[in-house]
Amino acid sequence: MATPRRLALVLFFLTGTLIFSCSLRLDPERAALTHITEKKWSAAQSDLRKAFRKDTLNVEAKFLKGTFFLSDGNPEFNTDSAQLYANKALAAWRISTPKQRQKVDSSAILTLRWRVDSAAFENARQENTVEAYSYYINQYPLANDHSKAIELRDEVAYVEALRTNTPAAFKKIHRNLSEFTQGKRCR
Repeated sequence: MATPRRLALVLFFLTGTLIFSCSLRLDPERAALTHITEKKWSAAQSDLRKAFRKDTLNVEAKFLKGTFFLSDGNPEFNTDSAQLYANKALAAWRISTPKQRQKVDSSAILTLRWRVDSAAFENARQENTVEAYSYYINQYPLANDHSKAIELRDEVAYVEALRTNTPAAFKKIHRNLSEFTQGKRCR
């Protein structure tokens, strides 16, 4: 049989444990970052949904969502989604309060955008087709590798025309690629 003293001690212990565990509860953004680092993708998604429910203009959550989509090993890896959330984070950062800006620095958001641009360019290089480079050129107009992508797209198109070796193929290149660097060779 439990004595009143023992019962009070157990109740005190349980109350203290409950208060302590509540104080350790991470905010959704920190939990998402932890789960992204640990490559726990579904938990990170859940944490980010909680963060967006709490605050739809949450700069940090948008930044982390972009980071989530750009993380290696993520089955939902997607440079377009990462770019979307990096741009949303930057737009939200611009209208946020100074207190909100303390959580995410604009340079971190710009670095994320640079990483997204680089990953998308690498995807285009891996595919190495006119379509892949054209997609990159259209979707990432502010990227550092934009002019390099135009040059590579034009080079791939020229090599394809050389393989075909017909006047129609060269006319198609000249007609389709407005900034075709090999255009002089096609005439």
